[in-house]
Formats: sequence, structure tokens, C-alpha cells
Amino acid sequence: MMRIGILTIGEMSGLRKIRICVVGAGGIGANLVRALIPSLSSGGLVRGLGGAEVVVMDSDIVSSSNVVHQGFLPSYVGTPKTSALEHSMREHHNRWVSLIGISSDLDSLDELGGFDLVIVCVDSPRARLLVHQNGGKWLDLRCRGDCFVAIDYRMDEDLISEMTDPNQMAGSCQHQGALDRGMIQFGHLSAASHGCQWIIQELFRISGEPYLAPIPVAHSVTYGTLERFDI
Repeated sequence: MMRIGILTIGEMSGLRKIRICVVGAGGIGANLVRALIPSLSSGGLVRGLGGAEVVVMDSDIVSSSNVVHQGFLPSYVGTPKTSALEHSMREHHNRWVSLIGISSDLDSLDELGGFDLVIVCVDSPRARLLVHQNGGKWLDLRCRGDCFVAIDYRMDEDLISEMTDPNQMAGSCQHQGALDRGMIQFGHLSAASHGCQWIIQELFRISGEPYLAPIPVAHSVTYGTLERFDI
């Protein structure tokens, strides 16, 4: 984005804010938001684009088990996850970057209207299918144990469909019994990291710079890259 004096073209022209939707505030989504908001609040990227509004959607309440791996403080137990995230990020808000929490689940395509980027981080086939159906630029992050999968709008539609079972039962990013045993696995943090990098580099692409966002991949913290998907 061209800079004139100390102002960017985006600052001078009154461009509408970039709007980013994060669906899900669990192990992946909450950690993604905590890394993303400070990153967007610094530097000139979002100022050059007219600012950024990040909306996170989730109906869930913080439970004591979420504290272990989702990054919520014990004092937030009983609080809506989206409200907890808003509160913890409030000092990073400025005239260019804001975080808005919506304490409900994604339920219809209408709710995705007007977003430039959509990242689905919740283990819900319905939410995934709505995001895929909505089109545009989207990223679908999935995790179980130390593994994560990232697929996005650049992939072949048949492969996306093959990888998305509409009847799959929702589940935790931790294996059954892992929290009780203390065998915490961190694929959710790898997924969150991939998501943050994807967003930043997609924003640079929107600004006109030739960045390539991270390619779709299946990865294990223990065993490394399991598969890269063609784009």
C-alpha cells in the first residue's frame, strides 16, 4: 500500500475496515485470537487497509477443564468465552483494530455476510459446511491430539467435500482422558499458529503485495508433515 508522507492511501481514503470472522473460541480459536490481535495492532498493515475488525463467535462458557489448554484464566470460569477473550484483549484495541465477541454459534449463511476472511476453528460439521458454502477466502482448522489439518478456499472442491463428513460427531482437540492424565497434546497451538500466519499473509495479498499464505497441510507435532494438499 503506497504511503504519502506519514499517511497511507488507506488512511487518506477512508477505506472500510477489513472484517475477519473467527468461528470458535476453543483450543484453536482462543489461542489464535490471542496471538492475532496484538499482531494486527502493531505495524502499518491494517492501517493501510483502513483498519480491521475481528469477530469471534462461540456460545460456549469457560469451564475449569478449558483452563488447561485453551489459555483462559481460572477467574474466567463461568464466563462466556467470547466475553473473556474481549476482556483479555481490551488493552490491544485502538482506532485501527477491534475485537467483537458474539456469544452464539454460527447458524446461517447470513451471519457470514460482509467478512473478508473467515476462519472456522470449531469441531462442527455444520459450521464447516456453512463456511465452505459461503465461499470467499476461508480457512478450516481442525485438530486432534498433536495433529492438525488446515484446508482452505484454494483447494479442489471435491477434495474439500471428501474431507468434510457432515455426520461427524463433534469432539475435543484433546484425546479422551488426556486432561485427567496430564497428557496434554498441542496440535491446537500449531493450528492456531498456522491460522495467524494465514491471516497476516492473506491481508498482505489484499493490500497488493505478492505474499503466499501457508498452503493446506496435515501436520503432527511428533512426526512432522503428514501431507501437503495441492492448491
